[in-house]
Amino acid sequence: LIQEVKHGLSRHKRQAQRRKDGVVPSRIINFRFHDGLSLSAKILFLKVALAWKKDTCIKFVESNTETSILVRADNGRECSYTDNNPRAKMMYIGCGYFGGVAHEVGHALGLEHTHIRHDRDDYLIVNWTNVEKEFKEMAQKIPGLKLEVNNSIYGCTVHRIKNKLQAYQQQYKHMTEEENENYGVPYDYGSIMHYGSSGPNPTMIPKDKNYHRTMGSALISFTDLALVNKHYNCEGMKIEKPHVLNQHTE
Repeated sequence: LIQEVKHGLSRHKRQAQRRKDGVVPSRIINFRFHDGLSLSAKILFLKVALAWKKDTCIKFVESNTETSILVRADNGRECSYTDNNPRAKMMYIGCGYFGGVAHEVGHALGLEHTHIRHDRDDYLIVNWTNVEKEFKEMAQKIPGLKLEVNNSIYGCTVHRIKNKLQAYQQQYKHMTEEENENYGVPYDYGSIMHYGSSGPNPTMIPKDKNYHRTMGSALISFTDLALVNKHYNCEGMKIEKPHVLNQHTE
């Protein structure tokens, strides 16, 4: 969470954003490596790409074009993805671990955070008081914090917290049905796109108490893959379940 916020939160209503006119997005994800990216970072990215590719019809192609995602790690130990400018898409993978990079690749594939699905109120209660506490704590850790919401950039320092709280809260506001299509894929507390919330001041409380300490994951879940396959119309793909799910069933 800190890595995403520090680099800039982008809320593009991605979680399987409704396709217009039935057009299926391109199944080819073009990327290029920054000149300064280490060999170990390149290997990590390729492992993540392979994990997403294995049970979907998505292909990752290294391509030195201006519209390719520029994969880099020269901004500290952060993982984040920005795509506001289609000609300047960037993915930072400095966090250096599989789950963080896989989460950002999920964004690049069109996925938003699971906990802002249009139906999330059926599964979660957001504690807005704790959201404010979290924001203040984060602002103290990150001088010059920048928040990016609906294509507007808000500069923020510790001394200007109150003016920017509303911007920070956007990451916990759910999408509408018009913005969000889940293709019948059930809510998954264990999605790699789901934030965790198990500290002393949780921002999110699952209505099913069994998931209080197990929200979020460092692994790509069955439902993450299923959602990508539905969104990209990957017919006939059989998914091997990569781990035990925190999937909610009625």
